[in-house]
Amino acid sequence: MKQASPGENPFSYLWIANCVLYSVLVAFLLNKGWKKQRSGTPAGGASKQQEWKRVYEKRVVEARKKISIAQAELERIKENRKITKKGKRNRAVLEKECKGLSATKLVSFMEKQKAILRKLKRGFSRSQKNEEARILNQQFQADTSKVYANMRELLNKDKEDERPRYTTSDQNIQ
Repeated sequence: MKQASPGENPFSYLWIANCVLYSVLVAFLLNKGWKKQRSGTPAGGASKQQEWKRVYEKRVVEARKKISIAQAELERIKENRKITKKGKRNRAVLEKECKGLSATKLVSFMEKQKAILRKLKRGFSRSQKNEEARILNQQFQADTSKVYANMRELLNKDKEDERPRYTTSDQNIQ
């Protein structure tokens, strides 16, 4: 590599000085533990962990939409109103789902969709607990002493509680 001097090429000299300062600063921060090293995941790693949440939300939106369409069609049938363009599209979707459109079939379809929503809610809460446990396990593997210190602090804070719930240090601050 060529030698860069401030007299000949000031911009390359400043560039090299900037690179040196940056590398020294990052090494210092990593050494002090103020900056964490990258775990090797891409920048969107956090969003990949939340992928299951998006899948659940998408399925919930779909089920709620079907319930809403069925509710509107049921009201239209009961009040004997004219069908709209949007109603025609929705009716075609409902006919595929319900195999005929009567008030009883629409009500049973809505109940099935509500049961699906309840099932999704239970699955979501179970997945959320698993995700929380996974995060706590990662924290424990990364720094055991910090987890134990947080536990001791939690126990000292509320001595009457027989079964205290562990919270991370981030949650304790808020």
